Amino acid sequence: MWPSLIFTMMGFLAFALDVKMSMPRVATTMLALVSLTNLRNSVVATLPTSGSISWMEEYFLVSKTFMFLNLAGHAISFYLDAIGKKDLQKLMNKFNLWGMLLIMWLIVICRLHVRQCELVDSTLTAVLVALLSIGVFTFYVSALWLYRRAVREQFCMSSVVPAPGPPPRLVVARAKGAEDE
Repeated sequence: MWPSLIFTMMGFLAFALDVKMSMPRVATTMLALVSLTNLRNSVVATLPTSGSISWMEEYFLVSKTFMFLNLAGHAISFYLDAIGKKDLQKLMNKFNLWGMLLIMWLIVICRLHVRQCELVDSTLTAVLVALLSIGVFTFYVSALWLYRRAVREQFCMSSVVPAPGPPPRLVVARAKGAEDE
């Protein structure tokens, strides 16, 4: 379990690197993904076959899925940096580092709680699910609050600035009528 935790954290910590370090960020996440895959294959080979998927297999599946989402998060961060949206890029990094990390652990602990494993106290897993849920909510609300200006500028129509200069004149053309002739 310990090596898988290290590889998972390594994949998330890639977001702590500067956005200009695109190669190390992607390489770190890819190494974490490949290491998790190899570790999963080694662990599954030693587990007895019971016909149903084990919690360890679920954990590895969730971890590898979040490594893929991390790669997508890197791509979005690189794009936001390239178009000059620095604040949104920083927000995306925080979402991917802390928000997605909390969500991943919430899913893993929820799955452990639902399975009602005899070796793990269900009260402990229930408390962890509650704490992680509060953590996810608190993180996203506070992150959106801290970056509210960038979010508002990106998604609200009120940020449209009219063109400089006087307003355009409205010219009304009259049709020629009988009195004009």
